Amino acid sequence: MAAAIREASSLARENQLDGAFVLATPLLGAGHGGLGPVASAASMMDGIRAAELAPLAALRFVVLDDQAARVVRHVLNAPR
Repeated sequence: MAAAIREASSLARENQLDGAFVLATPLLGAGHGGLGPVASAASMMDGIRAAELAPLAALRFVVLDDQAARVVRHVLNAPR
């Protein structure tokens, strides 16, 4: 996951999209991967925070239901 995010960020920088880069991704590992939505969202946020990304215009997690959306909002608002 981290490699894909870094590559997308690199492409944004190469195309001078700093500040216009929108990262949208599903919760990787939350379904068949067995992590569940809480662990998946937390792990993904740790990876995003640790990466040196081009400035993001927006970060969007794609989820299939309201419960997963609530989990993502909770993880995004949790203290680091």
